[in-house]
Amino acid sequence: MISMNGSAQSLNETVSGFAVACRFLLFFITAAMTISCVSNPPRTDVTHIVKPGEDFKSISTQYTGTPDHYKAIAARSGVMKLSSIKPGDSVVIPANLVNQGAGNSSPSRAKTDTARTLAEAVAVATALGAGAGAIGCKNNKSSCAATGAGIGALTGLLAGTAVVMAKQAFVTDEERLNQEITHAKEYNKELKAHNLQLTNDVKKLTAESNSLKQRVRRGQAQADQLAAQKQKVSGLLASNQKLLTDSRTELGRQEKIYSEFKSGKIATNPETEKLMQEITVLKTNITKLDGETKKLAAVNDRLSV
Repeated sequence: MISMNGSAQSLNETVSGFAVACRFLLFFITAAMTISCVSNPPRTDVTHIVKPGEDFKSISTQYTGTPDHYKAIAARSGVMKLSSIKPGDSVVIPANLVNQGAGNSSPSRAKTDTARTLAEAVAVATALGAGAGAIGCKNNKSSCAATGAGIGALTGLLAGTAVVMAKQAFVTDEERLNQEITHAKEYNKELKAHNLQLTNDVKKLTAESNSLKQRVRRGQAQADQLAAQKQKVSGLLASNQKLLTDSRTELGRQEKIYSEFKSGKIATNPETEKLMQEITVLKTNITKLDGETKKLAAVNDRLSV
């Protein structure tokens, strides 16, 4: 069984480890945005690993926006018989065809590009957050990793959106709308997952803190253990208060974008309402985060008594 002091130590290590991860993430964001803004590197061939159910036409559509380049992709890959590819095979998409063709300015192409960029940012941030939490913890590594990964993923989404906006010149309003919807959906997904993890963390911390206070009163634990527990809870509280502030800022940004779309050229586009649906979900997620953060603050206050 993990001791109260050991659990508190694990929590502190998670918060400290995540702070280190954020420094690496900041470096990643800065580098990505610098590269995006300063230069447009030349295109290179893309290697794709075939997944079950894929063929040359579907792969062509995925990377070029149209199935019409399937023969060129097959030729570049050295495949003579189009039906011979199978899951696990490598297929090469010529550099001059990547994101080219009939689908170049379509919403589907913008959505694919955006999803890929956001996924990359989230992957880096999640891995850094989870790694920092797991490496720093001597006890309960899985819980530490989950806490660090959750906040890291959300931080990565905000960072990824900044990178997307910096490097992608939108051809149409529809492209920008699709980018916003993709981002909003991903943010809501990650925030919901974080709230579930936070709910579990708060329950455990409440029980641990109450037990520790009783043990201190009975002389079964030292007062410095209580102080250490408060320090760890304060660290987690600060992280979630920052996330709450960031999420409210993100809500304001999305509401502003929605207003711009409703008053612009695509006011009647049904896709616009999909963004409003995600805004409504975000409000619900923020309310949940606010509630759990207040519970965490209450635990922190009780530790001061």
